[in-house]
Amino acid sequence: MKAKRSILAVACSALAFAAAPQARADDGITIGMAVAMSGWMEAYDGEATKMAQLWVDQQNAKGGLLGKPIKVVSGDTKTDRVEGAKVGQALIQQGANLLLVSADYDYGAPAGLQAQKAGVISVFMGRLGSEGGRRRGRPAVVHSQQCRPARRRRDGRLGHEKERAQEGLHAH
Repeated sequence: MKAKRSILAVACSALAFAAAPQARADDGITIGMAVAMSGWMEAYDGEATKMAQLWVDQQNAKGGLLGKPIKVVSGDTKTDRVEGAKVGQALIQQGANLLLVSADYDYGAPAGLQAQKAGVISVFMGRLGSEGGRRRGRPAVVHSQQCRPARRRRDGRLGHEKERAQEGLHAH
């Protein structure tokens, strides 16, 4: 289930990236992965990273995205927030047009913030329990929960409406 969410997040991100005119590059699309390849977060980021790479390989086999090849650059955040910011900045400098960051907001946000500063879309690799960066005024931050269709609860309401109402957020 987590793997499907991760693939869906990458696909949604790629589509969002393709729709952004400033993000198109003549030499293809570069996806940066600022994720934990070591430390305790590797248990959460490892499989999602492999699935994202698999998706990229499959897309490239089909001719890429919008006819352009997809390149992946990655860096190990080592389950460290400071290292996450450094890795995020390094991947942006390597030309990442889209940055996939660690599943946990606390560990993914430092890399995502570097993407935000550079005007690059960032995507959390896993599902978050809250609204992630949007609540903190970061409109270019996405997570896989935003990319999947909302599920209806037994009472007919959408599952996230109650959570948003409790947080004082408007459902949209």
